[in-house]
Amino acid sequence: MDKDFIQASNMDVNAQVQEIRQLAKEVREKFPKEARGVLRADAWSNAISGLGTSVDKRSATKLRGVPIVTKEEAIDMYTDGFIRNLVDMYPDDMTRQWISLPKNPEVIDELRVLNAQKYYNMGLKWARLTGGSILYMVIQDGGSSRDPVRMDKIKKIEGFLVFDLTEIDTAGSEWDTDVNSPTYGKIIRYKIRPKQQYASTSTPERFLHHTRVVEFHGDEMPRSVLGQANNLEASYWGVNCIQAVFPYVSDLMAAMANVSAILYELVIGKYKFADLDEMLAQGNEGALKTRMNAIELTKSILHAVLLGADEDYVRDSVALNGVPDILDRYMILVASVAKCPVTKLFGRAASGLNATGENDIKNYYDTVHSRQENELTVPIQKLCAMVGAYLKTPAVGQVVWNPLVQLSAQELTEKERIESESFRTKMAGYQLAVTIGALLPEDVYKLEFEEKLGKRPSTAFPMPDYESNDTQTEETQKDIDKEAAQNGPNRAKDKNA
Repeated sequence: MDKDFIQASNMDVNAQVQEIRQLAKEVREKFPKEARGVLRADAWSNAISGLGTSVDKRSATKLRGVPIVTKEEAIDMYTDGFIRNLVDMYPDDMTRQWISLPKNPEVIDELRVLNAQKYYNMGLKWARLTGGSILYMVIQDGGSSRDPVRMDKIKKIEGFLVFDLTEIDTAGSEWDTDVNSPTYGKIIRYKIRPKQQYASTSTPERFLHHTRVVEFHGDEMPRSVLGQANNLEASYWGVNCIQAVFPYVSDLMAAMANVSAILYELVIGKYKFADLDEMLAQGNEGALKTRMNAIELTKSILHAVLLGADEDYVRDSVALNGVPDILDRYMILVASVAKCPVTKLFGRAASGLNATGENDIKNYYDTVHSRQENELTVPIQKLCAMVGAYLKTPAVGQVVWNPLVQLSAQELTEKERIESESFRTKMAGYQLAVTIGALLPEDVYKLEFEEKLGKRPSTAFPMPDYESNDTQTEETQKDIDKEAAQNGPNRAKDKNA
């Protein structure tokens, strides 16, 4: 082997060793021995490549603060179709199938007359858009809007009014400052600045008592993130739903805009003329434009291009390979932050081999149902109690949310069959319990039927025989066999038919 090559290699190694020693010296000087003793050494580093050192480019990657999207900016964005879809999606699905009250169907009928479903949907939308909203119930109880509701004096609920956060003066509202009060730290009288359609010009400001109001809140965020300027309003109500997805939606919309701009230059024509420099130097731009127009006209009419001896015309196309995949990644990122399936948020089919998107939709509906229970059950229960008060109904039962997914006719039939078999099996078990004396018929009625049918009549009645189908079939077959032995096969055959 060449001695010069060996000597050069040794010099390179020695230079790398010296560089490592110098780096170690800088670390010892920068961090004293006491500090080096508490440093963790559980990450990868490479002094030669710079991985994990001060020259590592990843060390410059840091979290940055995202500007707060104000409620005025959010309202301006609501005119955009995608933002509107993003805001409306959860409220529409949360109120789409509405509720049922098995014990009090008359309350549901009254809510339908009041169009409560629409106003609760509106309250949720404005809370997601502006960060918060309230639903004011116009109640006839002899009191004013700033007085507590008198449940025993309610005559009727006339309707509802929805106010978004731009109409609520949070700082000017009256707060409960009594630490022993169950509403401590809450607003007890809301100061509102209604829009023109809700108020006359003589009384632009009003106070609404909290017992006449249902609150809808936006997305919660830590106070340290919100800053001091909007700390009171945003910490109480929350922020709009656009805040979390805004950086990712901005990137997606910028990418879509750039793709749209590229489409205008997807095909570019290139002209080559002899003596082009001389034509421009002599000021013959007009002749140049005339020749270019002539080429374009002949291409359109004859589907061909007429060129001179020293002329050339080429059309270059812009390649869009990989652009759809990039846009898909943006869509997936936006959908994941918005907690919505890509198929529902963007209205596109599920991608992938044998992909149907059913699991994504199921997980989304599970989230919707969870938000129904957490955000809407208590406000709706409050309204149902007031409706029940002036309808003079008994205690209003628990609100039940109707299923979000509607079953097909075949699925409904199968469900009814399974429920029927389950009920028959349960009744057979009760029959056995009554036979051996473990239960009385009155006990069975109380367990299974009293909630739906009311108190049992005083007259006693025997328990019906709910034996299983298999048992009935066996006994019927025994009777047929016995009659066949006594009277001949023909009569038994006729009875079986």
